[in-house]
Amino acid sequence: MIKKIKKLVRSTLIGLIWSYLFISLFKICLIYFWNFNPFSSSSWIVVEEFWNAGGNISSGKDYLLLFLLISFLPIWILGWRSLCKKDYVKILIAPFEAYHKRVLSKYNTDGPRIVLKNLGVKGAKLEEQIEARCKQIEERSTDEEVNSIRSALQEKLSSLEKK
Repeated sequence: MIKKIKKLVRSTLIGLIWSYLFISLFKICLIYFWNFNPFSSSSWIVVEEFWNAGGNISSGKDYLLLFLLISFLPIWILGWRSLCKKDYVKILIAPFEAYHKRVLSKYNTDGPRIVLKNLGVKGAKLEEQIEARCKQIEERSTDEEVNSIRSALQEKLSSLEKK
């Protein structure tokens, strides 16, 4: 129950902040580009008179205004929904991470890089293990070769003794 209340409070707080910022930005853009205040009745009266007088939407600017007015609500809802899904701790820490990466890249490019191998491997290192296995294989192959040579020599010696 507490989680649901916490989630509700979080989404409400995010919604209030998002609504204020989005509506303010939307209003500033409309006033700046079209001299149209969506919260003023006089602006809507001008649009109504234009439409009733048989006005045409002919320029790209008019189409863009119409698109913005129609898409206001879907963009507002989608923005609120996407902001509710964000992890705000990561957003708050992002400037510190960016600064940290910048400092590392600034001081880390001049010198030679040190690469540490086999971290966390207990016992012999990987190279030592490979060398030990290669020695075992070499010893086996030499023993087999020596035994085959010895057996061949014994056969020849035994065949010479019989003659």
